Amino acid sequence: MLIFVIEITLYSFVDISILDYSLIKIKRFINIQNILERRNNMVFEKVKQYCEEKKISIAAFEKLCGIGNGAVARWEKDESRPSLQSLEKMQQATGIEVTEWLR
Repeated sequence: MLIFVIEITLYSFVDISILDYSLIKIKRFINIQNILERRNNMVFEKVKQYCEEKKISIAAFEKLCGIGNGAVARWEKDESRPSLQSLEKMQQATGIEVTEWLR
């Protein structure tokens, strides 16, 4: 009888630990998603600011950088995120470091 109780307690502990671990992973994923969304918006805002300073349209910016037509609009709407390749193209075209676009 005592062995049975210990096994139940161990299984209960294991289940709770797995559940806790899963919840921690979910919370981390949500936090990462929130950070990425904020970064996504920050990149869009920096592109918008750059375009205003240079007095060019966002479409002209996309063409200048060689990134997809409508890519920046998709970043604004959180439909996609800037790829490293796009950020590198932006760096080459504007002289602004990738790290600056992401700050």
